[in-house]
Amino acid sequence: MVVFVIPNMTRENAPAITQNVLKELLSLGCTVYLDNAMGESFSHIENIVFIPADTAAKMCDVIIAVGGDGSLIYAAQYAVVNKKPLLGVNAGNLAFMAGLEGNETHLLNRLIDGNYNIDKRILLSVSLINKDGKEEHSSYCLNDAVVLRGGNLHLVRLTLYKNGEKFNEYCADGLIIATPTGSTAYSLSAGGPIVEPAVEGIVITPICNHTMMSRSVVLRDDSEIIIELPFLGTGALLSCDSLEAVPVTQGSKIKIKKADVTCDLIKIKENTFMDVLLDKFSEKTI
Repeated sequence: MVVFVIPNMTRENAPAITQNVLKELLSLGCTVYLDNAMGESFSHIENIVFIPADTAAKMCDVIIAVGGDGSLIYAAQYAVVNKKPLLGVNAGNLAFMAGLEGNETHLLNRLIDGNYNIDKRILLSVSLINKDGKEEHSSYCLNDAVVLRGGNLHLVRLTLYKNGEKFNEYCADGLIIATPTGSTAYSLSAGGPIVEPAVEGIVITPICNHTMMSRSVVLRDDSEIIIELPFLGTGALLSCDSLEAVPVTQGSKIKIKKADVTCDLIKIKENTFMDVLLDKFSEKTI
């Protein structure tokens, strides 16, 4: 088995946990890829192959992300485009999507033996379309697409359409459109519901809404959402999975729908989503 490992070296425990992952995979007879940029940190481990990340993602059988949920979301960019299954090893805080905790690297033998399941997570397909109808930006989102006010304290006005019909207007700091996977991320912090990943819905959560309709709403997964900003004022930003912030120009609209691809998360242990949820919340707080 060929494995591409993507560690988040900004996490305090990531170097040590990554080293354990690498040594375990090598002892199991795997070919292990790391991005060239990791050479300085792990060149002391023999038989690691250092190649460009894009090449590694194409050539591997499996991708392993070491870090928190943000690290797994970053690695999902490589996994989705190249149709590779993705395993998260927790070296962060809550890490709802991690398949293994940092002290469970000995269970990687189950990955090599094929003793695991695939948890298919829906993605959002997001397009930013300018006033001339040209697509300026597109992205897949595993967690959420967020429309935020610009660089001052003024609220942003948003109009949301569902399947071509006006659904609601918001006057808020922003609006979160989340997958069930993303319901435990920014949407949860903004007061949104926790949604089981198997529920293929889309969660709409306003951020500090200044109108009566301040509750989250869960829409069917076949809904096509259009967001318009009638008056931009000093501007707004579109952020997809917190990886980048794209300016929204006057007259633009944002189209969001369920993507025609999934993110395939590797599930090695037999615990359920509720097991993970109760375990994480019983030990730590957000």
